[in-house]
Amino acid sequence: MAATPLSSSSSCTSTNPGFDCVSKTLKDSFLTKKPSIIRLPKEKSQISCELRGFGDHRRWNTDYGSQIDHLNIIQSSSALPMAANAALDSLPKNSKKVCLFYCAETKALAERVAAESDAIELRSITWRTFEDGFPNLFITNAHGIRGQHVAFLASFSSPGERFYFGDNILPYFESGVPLLKNRLQQLPDSDNISIAFPDDGAWKRFHRQLQHFPTIVCNKVREDDQRIVRLKEGDPRGRHVVIVDDLVQSGGTLIECQKMLAAHGASKISAYVTHGIFPNRSWERFQHDSGGSPDNGLAYFWITDSCPLTVKEVKNRRPFEVLSLAGSIAAALKI
Repeated sequence: MAATPLSSSSSCTSTNPGFDCVSKTLKDSFLTKKPSIIRLPKEKSQISCELRGFGDHRRWNTDYGSQIDHLNIIQSSSALPMAANAALDSLPKNSKKVCLFYCAETKALAERVAAESDAIELRSITWRTFEDGFPNLFITNAHGIRGQHVAFLASFSSPGERFYFGDNILPYFESGVPLLKNRLQQLPDSDNISIAFPDDGAWKRFHRQLQHFPTIVCNKVREDDQRIVRLKEGDPRGRHVVIVDDLVQSGGTLIECQKMLAAHGASKISAYVTHGIFPNRSWERFQHDSGGSPDNGLAYFWITDSCPLTVKEVKNRRPFEVLSLAGSIAAALKI
């Protein structure tokens, strides 16, 4: 046969008693082989061959004469490929591929996510609009996502936007704090780290994930027309203090917290936020402390790549360092 379908059976019968016919189940293979050669005795006879498999029966009745001593039988090009496709479709599927779509600004992150796993297939969307401005989106080969696990990688300016999804869509939120903890373990002064929260809200969100570090809690109080950051609890003296919050915009609170911690004796100050939004290039307010001046700058400012536009702007600019969410997102998609 030109190709061998999975678990197909073949049988043949001969009207010549001297022909030895063997019936067997073909092995699992789709590799193209040389045409099967049936050796025949040199007298007139007829062979009937039948191929059974996948609900499709094929028969041949072939006469041969004394002028030939062998017969090549090659199946037509249409039947076996159809059987092969049916066999592939019938194979057990341990897991579905994830079709990962993305918006234009998250393309780089989506590519990093797809590189983490062979089970993730990157798919694109053509973003267009109608004349009235209403979105006109186009997906190539849309029927290919039928029955598949589909995910969409979005970028939001505020986590509050999760509530605008419909009931049939489940936003999946991953914490960036494990990335921070891994990075802190790599620092030469990892045994001298304290975690500072700029307010009670940040403490409520993150303190359980960072409970193994000494904790410092700040709070904001109003004096006249000013909001001032004060030390509520903890001791920053001689410590490398890392300020942790969920997002940053103008950065005013972080800078006030930095100055207060430096005034209370912190030897080094860094910061971490999951979402570095920084409208109007407000990231330019943060300076780098190369050592010995924690009141003037940060040793490190860690952000994730959840806001791609910011990532482009701060690339290779100290004190900023980007912790990629690609591995965390790829792991979360294995559901």
